[in-house]
Amino acid sequence: MTTFPVYAGATMPLQITYAPTPQEGEGEIDGMLSFTTDEPANYECVVTGNAVAEPVLYIDVNSLQFDVFVGEDTLQTQAITITNTGFGTATLNFAITPTAPLLVSPQNEADLEEYPTLQWATLPTATAYTVQVATEAEFTDLLIDEVLTANSYTIENLEDGVYYWRVKAQNEAGWGIFSEVWNFAYINPWQCGDVVTDIDGNVYQTIMIGDQCWMAENLKVTHYRNGDAIPTGYSNEAWSNLDDTTTGAYAVYNDNESYADTYGYLYNWYAVDDERGIAPEGWHIASDEEWMELEMALGMSESEANSTGYRGTDQGSQLAGNTDLWYNGDLENNSAFGTSGFNGLPGGYRSSSGNYYDVSYTSYFWSSTVYSVTFAWNRVLDYNYSDVFRNNYYPKSYGFSLRCVRD
Repeated sequence: MTTFPVYAGATMPLQITYAPTPQEGEGEIDGMLSFTTDEPANYECVVTGNAVAEPVLYIDVNSLQFDVFVGEDTLQTQAITITNTGFGTATLNFAITPTAPLLVSPQNEADLEEYPTLQWATLPTATAYTVQVATEAEFTDLLIDEVLTANSYTIENLEDGVYYWRVKAQNEAGWGIFSEVWNFAYINPWQCGDVVTDIDGNVYQTIMIGDQCWMAENLKVTHYRNGDAIPTGYSNEAWSNLDDTTTGAYAVYNDNESYADTYGYLYNWYAVDDERGIAPEGWHIASDEEWMELEMALGMSESEANSTGYRGTDQGSQLAGNTDLWYNGDLENNSAFGTSGFNGLPGGYRSSSGNYYDVSYTSYFWSSTVYSVTFAWNRVLDYNYSDVFRNNYYPKSYGFSLRCVRD
């Protein structure tokens, strides 16, 4: 607020200049001119103005206000002449509405995975701010239209999408013009328990066990991460010859595609080891060490986890799931059956000879950890054991189920 006297019979020229910056958009600025006098007699202030902007001025008994339209790059000047026709001194108080606030964060066109806190620079004369958020740049359908005194606003409960925001300030002269429009893209951050999709579009449930996030289903992808097809359709003889070429491949139990819907596919270890990657982006086939971490999270001791053969107590039962698919035995009769959410299923395996065995009886899982030129570490859940079998003597040419863990 600027205060100055106009003495009786005097004329005072007043020039008001408003220079918008690139942050300030378009709109109207408002000025306010109020006055008091030191005499009780009737008093008036005569005001004339130029025609730079219309409407130029309007006046009531004790205050003068004006509106000026401001373009983005236009310098607007309003000249006002004030004459005191009274006999005393008039004290005039002049104020102009605030300039547009300068937006600070998040940066324009930012990609966010957390709910944003919108921030803008404070203005010295501002007493309040209006923040608006919309899903389109025209702001015809406002998601947020809040008046507040702080220079920040936190948005919550957003859906994935692009959001536009702007701010204007208020002082004793009124509301200023809006800032320029910024936008940000919000992407809901993935959390364990959400689904994950592979390159083929297969969707998998996930489960947090200890500090690890696992897929709760066997892999059933038919392409490597780069889009190359994983070879399949081998006869028994051709499957048995894959060791000679170390070619990655997959099969479906008994060559019956309906098994894949329940159990996923059976992959030789060469597909696991292929540098093109068989797991979805952000995931990988669990290593032997990661399997041990999983087992210890379910109560297996470290010494047991590091041993081979059947180890632990009821960890196999915890890792298994769906009693309807398992042959009756100690695994499903244990009270811990299915409690981990891992949902291991008896998908059987394909041997080096190409024959299929053990569906409904046993789960076989490759780890990504090599043991030798011929063998790799693996895990087995068997219908008649409540613990977990670890070994390193199945050939890499065997077709086993695969489980992925998040990077």
